[in-house]
Amino acid sequence: MGGVAVMRIRRVLLTLCTVAATALLGACSGDEKRELPQTLRFCEMLTPEKPAAQQHVDTFRGHLDAYLSAKSLLSDFCCIPMLLKLAAQEKVSDEATLAALRELQDAGADIAARDERGTSALLLAAYGGYLQTLEYLMDEGQSLQDTDSTGRTALMMAAQGNQPEMLRYLQEEGLSISAPDNMGNNPLIYAAYGGSRQCIQYLLEQGENIRSVNNSGLDCLIAAAYSGDVDCCKYLISLGLSPMSCSTDGVNAPMYAARGGHLDCFLYLLSEGANPAALDVAGNNVVHHAALGGQVEFLESMAQYRMPLDEPNLRGQTPLMIAAMHGYADCVKFLLSKGARRSRKDAEGNTALHYATTAGHAECADLLNRKK
Repeated sequence: MGGVAVMRIRRVLLTLCTVAATALLGACSGDEKRELPQTLRFCEMLTPEKPAAQQHVDTFRGHLDAYLSAKSLLSDFCCIPMLLKLAAQEKVSDEATLAALRELQDAGADIAARDERGTSALLLAAYGGYLQTLEYLMDEGQSLQDTDSTGRTALMMAAQGNQPEMLRYLQEEGLSISAPDNMGNNPLIYAAYGGSRQCIQYLLEQGENIRSVNNSGLDCLIAAAYSGDVDCCKYLISLGLSPMSCSTDGVNAPMYAARGGHLDCFLYLLSEGANPAALDVAGNNVVHHAALGGQVEFLESMAQYRMPLDEPNLRGQTPLMIAAMHGYADCVKFLLSKGARRSRKDAEGNTALHYATTAGHAECADLLNRKK
């Protein structure tokens, strides 16, 4: 029996299970429904280490608490996409994710809601490799042809999420493995962004071109450097991609490694001949890119390697200004400790303090206001 046929049988069985579960939920009292036990157990599984992920968890839990205490409408918040995003980040099982999703839906959450990037629950299910959840969403009327605001398809999301089985399934369901998003990124480039060697290999076996680039000339190696996966970078270089290539804006693979904070990947690329002192077309070096990504540990390593930390780009912006602009207080503090000059001005006369205050980053502004 073919893979597609098996998947369709599973979808029918899942639909029957959903009908039975709905009947059971209908037999529960309103108080029992408001307890959201599956969803609260899902929350207990979430122990993210990254601050950005923690913020998502806190927001998600906060809205659940509001629902439980004040019975506010979950449909006012895109909690189902957030649930799928957190599930993928924390590797929560498909079964637990689907149980929590269905419970939220029963409590009033909007299954068609999208996050700030226009990403639907179905796209996030593909990213996490959640086949049962994806098929449930399809049964609920969500379309496999869905895209987010940048044109990412479910197949691109699966490639970026390192989900080769989901990628195969979506191809069998008719999604293109070649179609680009709005910026010209194809699934192969998304697989590289995710550091997914398995997905890259699969797409190459299907005839995709390893030398494909997006609208900005970014290739798979540059994208892979952002993920920091050294093995993936080695594989791409073995296939002929150059560590010295750059996109049309001059950004190369080491700069993307710096932006992601991946020192081991950065050093590997240098060992393959990449230039650590290269500049992009705006005059930014790897230190600028590390500041842009808020990567204080990478900056610390650059200081140890005696890389200049206070050089301006062509607009006169120093790494200190870039860190202040984006609110990276740890980077601002470190750069100041290494002698970065807070009095420096860019081509328009703006200091790092101006960037911090204009963007509303109080902690950075406070650091820049202190006396030496």
